[in-house]
Amino acid sequence: MIPFGDLPIRQKLLGAVALSVIPALVLSCVAFLAFEKHHRRSAVERELLATARIVASSSAMSMRFGDRKGAEAALRALTVNPRIRRAVLRDQRGAVFASYVQNNGRRSADASPPSAAARDFGQAPVEVTHVIRFEGHDLGTVHLQAGMDDFGRDSAAFLLPMAAICAGSTLLILLLMFRLERVVTEPIRVLSNTALDAPAGEPQRSNHKAVSTPRARSEFLAGISHEMRTPLHAILSVAELGAKRAASLTPEKATRYYEMIGDGGRRLLEFLNDLVDLASLEEGKRVLQFSSAPIEAVVVGVVEELRPLFQSRGVRLEVSPCQSTSGWIDRRALMQVLHYVLTTAAKWSGPGGTVTVALARSERGSILSVTDHSSGIVQEGREFASESLDSGSSQDGTRGSEVKLAICRQIMAAHGGRIWTETREGQGATVYLEIPDRSSSPKDGDAQT
Repeated sequence: MIPFGDLPIRQKLLGAVALSVIPALVLSCVAFLAFEKHHRRSAVERELLATARIVASSSAMSMRFGDRKGAEAALRALTVNPRIRRAVLRDQRGAVFASYVQNNGRRSADASPPSAAARDFGQAPVEVTHVIRFEGHDLGTVHLQAGMDDFGRDSAAFLLPMAAICAGSTLLILLLMFRLERVVTEPIRVLSNTALDAPAGEPQRSNHKAVSTPRARSEFLAGISHEMRTPLHAILSVAELGAKRAASLTPEKATRYYEMIGDGGRRLLEFLNDLVDLASLEEGKRVLQFSSAPIEAVVVGVVEELRPLFQSRGVRLEVSPCQSTSGWIDRRALMQVLHYVLTTAAKWSGPGGTVTVALARSERGSILSVTDHSSGIVQEGREFASESLDSGSSQDGTRGSEVKLAICRQIMAAHGGRIWTETREGQGATVYLEIPDRSSSPKDGDAQT
């Protein structure tokens, strides 16, 4: 027998549907029949008890004076109710005083004792006994028995449409299952085709990407939820603490609480904006506007904007003499990449550190470099060497940084260039941004997704 784990995904899905949906439908039918049986028996029992009271009242005089014919006449009136199979009047000693059996005294097939199967199916008769009283004295009892044959017939009639409903539901679920199978297996098939269609020199690399991508995606999504929960927890915790201490808060403490809530909100908003930006780049919704512009102007603008940040952290920010060079760039997008690289350097460089920005020419175009002369961005710099967000290369678990890194890679790829890092253990690292000349960059369409 083939283990369940080794079955094809189609058979696994079919088995899951069969093991979950079909038993649920069957149990629903059984539950409905059980409820209907209880409801029917209760109704028949109430009706039979009311009939027994009427019979006791009409036959009391006959039993008081020993009039058996009068008692039997009272019982024969039960023929108007075909459900009643049998009626017996007994005196105080338990002896039969008068009796009635359905079909004019001849026991019919309907009046025969039900089989075990019939009793299990709900056709066991309903029986009630009522005391006969006359002027406060007990004269005997009346015992009535009614059948449940109509419930058996109704149940059989109910099972036919229910079987049709079960069959239709199963068919609908199978159709949905086939749709689900395509949704589940299509990404796997695409990855497999990518691995099979890879150049002969890169089979191992393509296979690694095809295998690692789903896991990396799952880890990335888990990290995103963590990055979103952290500022939310901070906001909620501070707000709850402020609410509890509202009566005793000084203006200074209240201001501090408001600032903490604002910081958490800004961090969350920044992270969400990065996610939207990344999704827009990957889906081609964000269009980069390319034009010929001086790259050194972009560098100087970002450096001057971030210089106060470096000064507040005690880090020196130096700009090497930049060669005058122009490029076919999206100014805003390139400033976004350089802004992130420099803020990362400021974040990881300790007080007294030095960060140098340089711009030079290469065979393909311009090379922009950011060098941290300490060991500050070595850890963060490794992320820039990753080929894509799915590479699974993150080591520090900072998913907010991963999103920004993915945005940087997307922007540089749209420029026809790349971003990478060269590290020197114990001596820092250099992040390089390659910006090809116009001949290697996006063409004159002035836009690139």
